[in-house]
Amino acid sequence: MFKKVCIQLSILSLLLGAGYSASAQGPVRVGIFQFPPFYSKKENEKAEGLLIDIAKEKIGKIGKVASFKSFHTPVLMQQLLAGGVDVGMLIKHPALVGKTLYSDEPINTIELVAYHGVGTPSLETNMNLAGKKVLVLAGYGYGGLLKKLKGLVPKPEFIEASDIYSGLDMLLSGRGDYFLSYLKPSEEIAERKGYKAKDEWLLSDKIATFDVFWVVSKKAHKAEELLRQLEAVQ
Repeated sequence: MFKKVCIQLSILSLLLGAGYSASAQGPVRVGIFQFPPFYSKKENEKAEGLLIDIAKEKIGKIGKVASFKSFHTPVLMQQLLAGGVDVGMLIKHPALVGKTLYSDEPINTIELVAYHGVGTPSLETNMNLAGKKVLVLAGYGYGGLLKKLKGLVPKPEFIEASDIYSGLDMLLSGRGDYFLSYLKPSEEIAERKGYKAKDEWLLSDKIATFDVFWVVSKKAHKAEELLRQLEAVQ
């Protein structure tokens, strides 16, 4: 009887060990949000975009498979902190720096611009946003820039847009003087909605350029090794 119990316990241990190994060797869970053309994923559809292609290629080269899940931006950051996803591809964010693992070198860059109409003065510096109605994307900190802009005197009036589509619509309808958004995603959406034909109002001034890095959750399986592998891939 004792021998039988020992055999059963040994089998159970092997099964648990195999289960752990399978989990450890499973797909690298990559968290994204709706941000075309960098990345996008609709329910029951494949993820696609410039950063999606990079992730598939690099993760494939380290002998793993990438799986993608889309979240709202604040939720994605929570998932990275909690270990709900293994990897993200994001700019430096105060909520994540020091609490997750960032790659030393960037994997891409994104450009922040201020859209405005032809009758609105171009921005010579960010100081020109003082006292203006500024449309911003809900949940975005723009790499810490928004916090700095809130210190301007007189303080800008910030009006939140749920997404880039809404921001462009709100700008067109005169609800704001400027709209802070990222160039490539906004240009793609403007093209899709026919806004490029309205270039007499769709003007943009460069605000800043941000590097995009690998961000690995500290709770990912062998997180530091995973980051080193991703960084080593050419």
